[in-house]
Amino acid sequence: MTDTQVTLDWTPSTDNAGVTAYDVYRDGALIAPVTTATYTDTGLVAGTAYSYTITARDAAGNVSAASEPLTVTPQVSTTAWYKVVNPNSSMCVDGSGSQTANGTAVIIWGCYGGANQNWQFVQVGGYYKVVAQYAPALVWDIAGNGMPARADGAAVQLWADGGSPDLQWTIVPTGSGTYHFVNRNSGKCLDVTGSSTTAGTQLQQWSCNASVSQNFTLTVVP
Repeated sequence: MTDTQVTLDWTPSTDNAGVTAYDVYRDGALIAPVTTATYTDTGLVAGTAYSYTITARDAAGNVSAASEPLTVTPQVSTTAWYKVVNPNSSMCVDGSGSQTANGTAVIIWGCYGGANQNWQFVQVGGYYKVVAQYAPALVWDIAGNGMPARADGAAVQLWADGGSPDLQWTIVPTGSGTYHFVNRNSGKCLDVTGSSTTAGTQLQQWSCNASVSQNFTLTVVP
């Protein structure tokens, strides 16, 4: 299993007419007929639970009872590097100017091959720190900037990992193929300021809502 796919294997069925195919169901809906006792389901969303059942069909057209449900929940990889994209702007989350100093702004910028747009999610208990590939000592952080670290509008920056809750996040599927990133300390979401589509806009935290400014996709970097 990876963050976007799962491979199912099961014991082949037998009967006197000969089993000819299997039907694979996800969450009660038929997704594939197959002729072997294995199937790989792709295009899944990490953090979402999926329930699978299998039925067998024989040469006479008889269909077996469904198997016991198997529930799986793909997880975001902790070894892969990802592009984090805001679909509203079609821009990538970026370490501004590839700077390596504490306080470097986390912004949106046109997606390209730069390592300052590649991020890794490293587990810390039940949370993640989001590590910059180009500067692996730096992680996403909530900046005070004269306001409390739990306030709406506090800026997102890069900072050396010191274990603070400000530097830790949860990854929450929205149910529509995107994710919210929720800061552990504040309980607020990563947000593109003003739902901007302008390159260079610094990200902030804001109370979680259904705004397009808080939706992000994850794409594994080859």
